[in-house]
Amino acid sequence: MVAPESRGPVDVKADSRAGSALAWAGGGRGLLQGTARGGYFDEDRNNGTPAQVNATVTRWGGGTAHGNAGGGIWEARADVSSTSYRQTFSAATIGRVSERLTNLQWVGSNGGGAGASWIRQARRVEGLIAFTGRVAHATLDEASIAITGVQSPITRTRASQRGDGVIGQVRFAATPRVTLEAGARVDYWRLRNIAPAGSLTKTTFVEPRVGATFALTPERTLRVSWLSGFRTPTMNELYRSFRVGNTTTQANAHLEAEESSGPEAAFTIRHDRWTARAIVYATWLNGAIYNRTLSSSAAAILRERTNGDARTLGSELELEWRAGRAFTLTSAWAINDATFTSGELAGKRVPQVPRAAGSIGLRGEAGSLSGGATVRVIGAQFDDDRNELLLGRAALLDGRAGWRWSRRLEMFTAVENAFDREVDTGRTPLRTIGAPRLWRAGLVLKF
Repeated sequence: MVAPESRGPVDVKADSRAGSALAWAGGGRGLLQGTARGGYFDEDRNNGTPAQVNATVTRWGGGTAHGNAGGGIWEARADVSSTSYRQTFSAATIGRVSERLTNLQWVGSNGGGAGASWIRQARRVEGLIAFTGRVAHATLDEASIAITGVQSPITRTRASQRGDGVIGQVRFAATPRVTLEAGARVDYWRLRNIAPAGSLTKTTFVEPRVGATFALTPERTLRVSWLSGFRTPTMNELYRSFRVGNTTTQANAHLEAEESSGPEAAFTIRHDRWTARAIVYATWLNGAIYNRTLSSSAAAILRERTNGDARTLGSELELEWRAGRAFTLTSAWAINDATFTSGELAGKRVPQVPRAAGSIGLRGEAGSLSGGATVRVIGAQFDDDRNELLLGRAALLDGRAGWRWSRRLEMFTAVENAFDREVDTGRTPLRTIGAPRLWRAGLVLKF
């Protein structure tokens, strides 16, 4: 939503209408157990001007099964999904008096995945081996509309992605207080651009990890690890451009994969009335995918997805204090220093990553009544790679109250952003804001 100071006659109330359904069933015989799930989601949205609308329809299903074999425990799982998406894009005139359509998009995608794992535990050694596979297909239809109102012919992009991996991991109890872990994941990914280019890209990833856990005392635990990982660019990032306000972001079919590595240490203290945990880490991200600014003015911004290098030094702090059976106080904070490390952006902060964010919450129960409140704090951050567009800090209050009518029925009401604060969510280059105060109420039925 465009902030109040920038709105014009073209701006209308944004809205969303959605419906969803979920079904679950499970059962088994002896050691063999299985579950099946399925769902449906349909949403239509108006994005703040008469011409900007989009809609999503998603159908999905999945299942899991597990049992015993070879002295260990096996598990198998699979899922499938299908999504249809459509969106219109527009450009507003100076003063936001009127708008014109610029692009029309229709996206259809489907895919699925399957995996199996087997784990066996001996007296001091635990081993795991797993296999995974995932495939996705997508079709993007797009038409541009000239300033004269003439629509271009529809262009179609078809692509598919497939990844197959194997994971091995072993855990060894060296002493009653020291446990060592080591493992690796090997993945083979293929990206095929079926139309219009007809190209095929193949990539293999080998990502190891090692760690150790030290039980310093019965209440204190220290864990240290070296972690690595990867992420291939999505078909959305490779082939689908989009527009938000007067900011246009172009796709890039030549994006490379992201790979990360770095150490992590976690310290946990547990007592009868409270639990605390602290994590510190450093992560180097090679090939980080971000939106690079090509040109910027007060009227329009042009960006393109590209690769860069970044690193993050950070920590996460958590505390839970149980002040008796009635009340529990919780607090969680993330402190990060995320910056680019190469090229023209070296030393700049990574967009949309605040240096500090966290929450403080209180929940309690009294007989059939329950309630809770949480204050969320979001630090200042930048909305662009050049660190020119600042998103201000914010603090929000959320709450929930419930009344248990019986063991199976609860009535509740909840509020988000109780004081109706304006939260910066973007600069397009106009300031855009998040959702206003939201109320909801309902019933929870357990059977």
